[in-house]
Formats: sequence, C-alpha cells, structure tokens
Amino acid sequence: MNRHKAPAVKLALMGLKGINDWHYLPGIRNTPAAELVGGVDLQAEARAGFQEKTGLPAFETLAEIVRTCQPAAVVIGTPNPAHLPNVREAVKLGLHLSVTKPLCNTVAECHEALRLAADAKLVLQVGHEYRFRPSVARALELAKAGALGTVTMVVAHMGSSAGLQKLTAAGMWRSQAANVPGGCLNLLGVHLFDVVNALLGRPLAVTAQLRRLVSPSELEDTAAVLIEYEHNRVGVVTSSYASAPSDRIHILGTAGNAVATETTLHLEREPRPWARENVPVTDLSATGSAERVIGQFCAAICGQGLLETPGEVGLVAVALNEAAVISQREGGRRVALAELSGGLP
Repeated sequence: MNRHKAPAVKLALMGLKGINDWHYLPGIRNTPAAELVGGVDLQAEARAGFQEKTGLPAFETLAEIVRTCQPAAVVIGTPNPAHLPNVREAVKLGLHLSVTKPLCNTVAECHEALRLAADAKLVLQVGHEYRFRPSVARALELAKAGALGTVTMVVAHMGSSAGLQKLTAAGMWRSQAANVPGGCLNLLGVHLFDVVNALLGRPLAVTAQLRRLVSPSELEDTAAVLIEYEHNRVGVVTSSYASAPSDRIHILGTAGNAVATETTLHLEREPRPWARENVPVTDLSATGSAERVIGQFCAAICGQGLLETPGEVGLVAVALNEAAVISQREGGRRVALAELSGGLP
C-alpha cells in the first residue's frame, strides 16, 4: 500500500538574526518537508532585513504570525534568557518547538519547558546541530558501530577568538554573566557536552575550572571540565574565547581512535606507527546539519520519526554546564549531577 507523503510542515522563525539567519533559514529552505511562512522579531531592523531577504512577512509577536500565517511549529533562535518565556508563549499558542542550543540557561528552566511541552502533547526539540556536522556525525557512527572498540574517553575542545569584543560589548546580552552562566562554556562548550554525552551515555559528576583571562566583560573566556560517566568512562571538555578558532573531538577506544574537526576526520589505529585513514566526508557545510535538525523536527511532528535531540537531551547538556558553574564557584569541587534540582531524565 502506498503511503501518502505528508504535506510540508509550516514553520516560523522566532529571532531573525544570529543562528536563525545564517544557519536555520537556509536549512529550512533546503528541507522539502518544511515550509517557512514568516518570521518574528522584536526589532524592526531585523524584521525588515528578513522581509527583504526572503520576501516573507515578519511580525513583532508570535501571536500575530499565528493569526496571519497559521504555522504549526516555531524555531526559536532568540537570546538564551528568552528561551523559556518564548517556550511558554509558543506552547500557549499550540506550536511545536525547536529551540536552538542551549535549551534554557538552567536545569530548573529546562524542566519547566519539558513539562509544558509534554502536557500540551507538543514536540520539543533542541537544535544541537553540531553532532550532525558531517565529520562529527561520521565519527559518532563509527564509534557506535564498534569500529573503535570500547570507547573509554573523549577529549573535546572548541575555541574561537572571533567576535570576542562584539560578544562582550556594552549592552550586548552575552556580556552579562546572568545571561550566559558559564560564559564560553555556555556558548561553545554546550556543543561538545552534547557530542560527548552521545558517545559516553549518562554523566554522573563534574569538576571544572572557569577563567576570565582576556574578556573585557563578565564573560568567562576559558573553561575546562572533567566529566565522569557510568562504567568509569571519562570526558574532558574545554572551550575558549581566548584562543584561535579550533574545533577538535578526540574519541579514544580500545581498537582505535577517531579525530574529528569541523571539516575533517581521520582514524588512528595500531600497529604503530599509526596509519591515518582519511574518511571521506562529502558535505562539509554547516547547512547540512541544519537540514538534519529540521528534517527530524518535521518528521517527529508528522509522527514519522524520532528525534535524536529531544528536550531531554538538551536538559542533560545544560545540567553539565550548571554543574560546572557550581564547581567553579565552590573552588573546583566535584559536583554530582544528582545534586541538581529536579534531577536528570
């Protein structure tokens, strides 16, 4: 029996600058299962730019776009502190939600977002798109297939000096610690928390050091986190706004290692000297990862697939960030995730 193809899911963008502009806008347009119907932003300048770029309407409030364009779902790419208020509003309007990382700034906020979506029977996805970058996705695939043997440790770093002054300029939301608890760890390291969790499973405890070395604002620009996982496995995540751009995920296994950057992947295997096997990655564009996120989102809304990054996955990444902030505040103390309010799923 032939299955009828589901109509494209009507999506709205909430937040028309930043990641929604450069990443999810082209990703939606390249996803056949999605139809972008318009955008929402409080800033008139952002709305005008979106309308000029897309030819689609833009509104000041979510209620206006729902009334005018009838979207089924919204992609929230607003500043971090707005995520939970935006989730509350979207749920009241009956919209499925894809929220760019991090889901929220605190574990308590994440729990509220999860509860609201579940009570309303709405799909809640977190846009942890970094795990879908082709080189990273291929490394995850190899590790999960057993090509590296038993994975015992993952060491991951993400650094970027680009835009540090802009990020921390007076009046910029990122310049205030309350808006980005953990600083560079909140903004960069959360990508890696998600990838390491995907590889090692359930985290148990965190020990962390966070520093402000070059930032002119309250933003911590250098961070290192040791994460303990079940079965005695270990993850190390570092992030920096004080270093040159650098993305590197080193997956260490009993039968070999994989090293993934944003654009490359190679394998390290015995016998020594290691033969470096270049694994072909055909699509190195970030847009490809946005298409994966949006494609899964639309499939889940239509009941035709499961999310790899549902709200619960986003909660665990936020829990690692929150535990790291507590560890730093309390002199580098080991913080068990069981101590966090509400616990983990």
